[in-house]
Amino acid sequence: MRLLVKELRIMWINLNTLLIWVQDWCTFQWCVSVTKFMTCTFWSYLGLLGELMVYFM
Repeated sequence: MRLLVKELRIMWINLNTLLIWVQDWCTFQWCVSVTKFMTCTFWSYLGLLGELMVYFM
């Protein structure tokens, strides 16, 4: 019985570690995609501004 409790505890710790790792990875992916999105948006706005300036000059 005691061995079973020990095994369960180890499994529980492993599961928690895995969950933390998955969360970290998702957060990291999200940060990367947000950065990509911001960069793309920034450059497209810059391009739009450039076109507008050329258009109005």
